[in-house]
Amino acid sequence: MKDLELKKFLNDNSWELNKKIVEEMMEKELEKEPENINSEFIDVCMNYLTGYSTEETCTQKGKVIKKKQNKRIKLSRLIIAAVIVILSVSTALTAYANSNNMQISDVFVSIFENKAVIKYSEKDLLEHYSNNLNGNPLYNELEANGIKNIMLPFDLYNTEYNIISNESVANKKTLIINFESNIEVKLTEYKEKHNTQNLEINGTFTSCRKIIINKMDIYLFERQNTDSVETLISYQIKETQYLIVINKDIISAEEFVSKNRF
Repeated sequence: MKDLELKKFLNDNSWELNKKIVEEMMEKELEKEPENINSEFIDVCMNYLTGYSTEETCTQKGKVIKKKQNKRIKLSRLIIAAVIVILSVSTALTAYANSNNMQISDVFVSIFENKAVIKYSEKDLLEHYSNNLNGNPLYNELEANGIKNIMLPFDLYNTEYNIISNESVANKKTLIINFESNIEVKLTEYKEKHNTQNLEINGTFTSCRKIIINKMDIYLFERQNTDSVETLISYQIKETQYLIVINKDIISAEEFVSKNRF
């Protein structure tokens, strides 16, 4: 299947292709080693997801951009697999997340020179959580403050803490907690899923990565301060967004999250 044929295939109104299937196809492609990712395939999928496609005009003099509304295509697993295999011949790299030659193979993350953006509003988020520590002072206090999806690393539940900020606005509630182990946690509980805002992190990044624990995507960003290094750990469960700042490098921060297993 040539590139033009692929584009016609995706733009064919006789099919019904839903957004989730296209996203899954992209995710599978982005799981490959960077040198094996097919950039044109990713670009075609991205164009589809953003609602645009290219079609030849009747005069054959050029191409026009047309907006597609609520296009849904049914593809069998066999067809999806075939499209991915056919397109895997390209070795060019499209880096949707990059900064200083760093990459996260996740289409929902964008990294610029001094800012990272996680598009939680567009992600399929974990719909359940595993922590249930009724009787623990921190757990009970967070629950009393309206945080519904409480899923912190276990070590924090037995660490001295102080809630330094508690703010409520129309569509969200935000708590900031300081722990004696030089860890700060910012919890944001959105009223509804459609209120969810994309998380923006600022700083001079030196390393970044994505890990998966209990089927949850966890993003780590190491940034350089004036005289120290710290790592920001971010994840979201349903309407609850987490941002943990730990005064350790990204390797130590990953060990901290992984060994706790939530």
